[in-house]
Amino acid sequence: MAFVRNSAVVVWFLRAVNLGIVVVALCLTGMVNAEDSADSTSVEKKASEQKSSELTRKGADTCLKCHDEDNVPAIMPIFETKHGRMGAGTPMSGLQCESCHGAGKEHSKRVKLGDARAKIISFVRR
Repeated sequence: MAFVRNSAVVVWFLRAVNLGIVVVALCLTGMVNAEDSADSTSVEKKASEQKSSELTRKGADTCLKCHDEDNVPAIMPIFETKHGRMGAGTPMSGLQCESCHGAGKEHSKRVKLGDARAKIISFVRR
């Protein structure tokens, strides 16, 4: 029995060592959220730099013309969370999608074939 118990300890130890090696390797290659803080700062800066005249009052209807339940990533579940609730003082009651993603006027314009669509603030990891 002592051998079986010791074998389990050895297996656990080897798994822990392997996990540690993987984490160190990911850190060294920069794959473990090395730029998260820079990204969040730039997103906040971009949102705060937008002029109120760039924002629209058309609401989520404009966004939902393209971003529907078949879209990847799925955006419809937002309406089932506290972020998608309508009501005084909630983000969705005022500028809706634009309250978090910034002005979408340029993003929602038609683009010519081959041209890039204007960027919009995204919180989805790709």
